[in-house]
Amino acid sequence: MTTQSSSAQSPERMHGIISAMVTPLSASGDDVDLEGVKSLVHFLLEKGIHGLFPLGSTGEGVLLTEKARMKLAEKVVLEVEGQVPVIVHSGAFSAGEVIRLSQHAMEIGADGVSVIPPTYYTLDDQALLQYFSTIAEAVHPFPVYLYNIPANAKNSISVPLFATLSQQHTNIRGMKESSMNFSNFYDLVRTAKPDQIKLMGNDDQIFAAMCIGGNGAISAGSTAVPEPYIELYNAFVEGDFPKAFYWQTICSKVKQMLVRSTPVAPHKKVLQLRNVMEDKVSPPLRQLNDKELAELQHSLEDLGYLHYQS
Repeated sequence: MTTQSSSAQSPERMHGIISAMVTPLSASGDDVDLEGVKSLVHFLLEKGIHGLFPLGSTGEGVLLTEKARMKLAEKVVLEVEGQVPVIVHSGAFSAGEVIRLSQHAMEIGADGVSVIPPTYYTLDDQALLQYFSTIAEAVHPFPVYLYNIPANAKNSISVPLFATLSQQHTNIRGMKESSMNFSNFYDLVRTAKPDQIKLMGNDDQIFAAMCIGGNGAISAGSTAVPEPYIELYNAFVEGDFPKAFYWQTICSKVKQMLVRSTPVAPHKKVLQLRNVMEDKVSPPLRQLNDKELAELQHSLEDLGYLHYQS
């Protein structure tokens, strides 16, 4: 199936709160739960999310098989029906796998892909330039968004490297900045061209990122508790900065709640508690223990988001 990407020529659609989706899994943990994907996508759309980012860090992408990743991407695009952009994370351990996943995303009608640097080996900018150039050329003119997350990927995408790559490859349209160093995001905004997309990857810094010219955020917390993130963005667009800052403090509390223990499981447990999907995670990730679950439920109740109301 080949479908023209709905926003391939419309980068202005890439703005606001883009949810870094979790991946609903079957009870065995080795397959995608398609009904869970449908439920999650419609939950996020009903809440007003501006875009979806499946198979990233929160989506367990690097732990899933190529087949499972493609299955998930197909279902997300199918359920979204072009209502919001879908940027599929296609980062993997080899360029060949990244290209296959990226070409698949293009064929199913996604709006672009996002790619982390290769991991394990320490690579300099020359090696990273070659790597990302190979990928960009293989999928041209399909949009590619670089994904800087050095704490997980080990190798960092510097702002000068982004500038060079985006100048050489017109389909490299922007970057998700998840270094947690706000100076890096400031340098990205200052260096990038006006039509290039600058997305914050730290839920604590969304308000600040938009204040200096960022387009929005790819947010992990918004996959489980999207409401305060949408309130933050809407208040910012309306020019009500005190209100936006208030909602930023709530978003930060959501983030704190979700990163207090083991990765990913808290996001999925919140969605289970809200009757959206089941909470199975991919090994070697683990489920919450009883103490962690009790703390999560208490925090979610305090925030007022224990129940899902459309």
